[in-house]
Amino acid sequence: MSQLTPIPEDEADQLPTSNEAPTSPTHPFGDTDNPMPLSAMPQPMCDYVQAISAQNGLSAEMCAATTLGVLSAAMGAGIWMESGRNLKLAGNLYIVMSARSGTGKSVAFRQIAGRLNSAQSAMIKEWNVRKEANSDDATPWPGFIFTNATSEALAKALEVNPGCAAALLTPDARGAIDIIFGRYTKGNSMDLDLYLNAWSYDNLVYARRQTGCYALQSPCLSLFFAVQPDKMADFCAAPEFLDSGMAARILMLRVPQKSEEGEEGEEGEEAPAEVLAWWDQTVDAALHLRGNADSAPVIRLSPEARRIRDGIKQKQEKLLRAGRIPALDAVVCRWAEQAMRLALVFHVARHGEKVSDHELGAEDMEGGGTLAEWFLAQAASLLSPVTLAQNDKLRRRALDAFERRKSHEITVRLLKNSHGLDRDDLERLVATFPEEFRLQVRLKESGAGRPSEVFQKISG
Repeated sequence: MSQLTPIPEDEADQLPTSNEAPTSPTHPFGDTDNPMPLSAMPQPMCDYVQAISAQNGLSAEMCAATTLGVLSAAMGAGIWMESGRNLKLAGNLYIVMSARSGTGKSVAFRQIAGRLNSAQSAMIKEWNVRKEANSDDATPWPGFIFTNATSEALAKALEVNPGCAAALLTPDARGAIDIIFGRYTKGNSMDLDLYLNAWSYDNLVYARRQTGCYALQSPCLSLFFAVQPDKMADFCAAPEFLDSGMAARILMLRVPQKSEEGEEGEEGEEAPAEVLAWWDQTVDAALHLRGNADSAPVIRLSPEARRIRDGIKQKQEKLLRAGRIPALDAVVCRWAEQAMRLALVFHVARHGEKVSDHELGAEDMEGGGTLAEWFLAQAASLLSPVTLAQNDKLRRRALDAFERRKSHEITVRLLKNSHGLDRDDLERLVATFPEEFRLQVRLKESGAGRPSEVFQKISG
């Protein structure tokens, strides 16, 4: 909340005014051009990302994001971690990656998701054989990975899979995003309810006239989308994307160009066999956890990991108290939670099939916090065009109110009642344009009576 500084009434009239254009707001998350901190990952995971990147001449950020998305999907709801009193989190991540055509999205996904897709193919083949042998077999279709699906199809898959878990993974998410946008449904409105609930494990009864009713108990959805920049811009600019809280649930990133042409780089040496074997074993261990999700263990944090987590929460609260960060408050509010989810994915990568024998350690909690902070900077960069447009519109409304009132200050109550600018709008303006606007408490000259709160245009 913006700090209110009392000023005497006679000094308020001396405040200068200006119609100069505002400067662009900055964010406190660091340089968005900084490379992803791969060292935050467990060493075997870092080695794998670097090996796949070097072998195919691909961006390390692209390979790392794909690796996180695939392992999250393989885990499903197979392991949880304590996150507070009577609360727990799984390692399900929503990752959306912006990368231009020709940067190798499909190459990275095909190699990194190979083991996961093979496992599902084997499950489906076995299911088909059983159905052919026994037409009365009522075992539901065992698929849990989709590249493109309606909410109804996802709801059905979530309902029948272990731990009510499924995944939506695709290296070309243009069509999947069109479905989320409601491009093929009446009304063309975004269909986000299932995605919001299945990230947060909120029970959901999903009813549709033609497809039936699905009761989802603590659904757990993982999501990995790779999209071209134009579609990413459409996604970020949609009002529902920000207002619903969907943006806050997503770890978003922009893949950097590897060269002036931006094309996929030259192939390098074959990835070491032991590194590839480690990844296959880790995915298999995660799938084993997923298959036993109905009796999933809950991992405790070590005392040091708990202190690191609490430190991340304190940084998060300090950042929010320092002043409103336009269009990013909800994203910042998820910083600690995203750090914990990433830490649990790291925990599985570090310990594999013995994951339930260990507390979640300080190294993985710290790594989760570091990577979550990097994703915050990426979100700030990707959302900044939207933020700037929103801020400019809000600023123009405030300046119009000052012009109409022929004054450099207006009471907060009058702005809300007559101009539709509420307290949140005013705090956002003060945080974004501190040299142009401020909130003040106007003291009565006599010192008697209740002071009034005013919004002022102060820049000269």
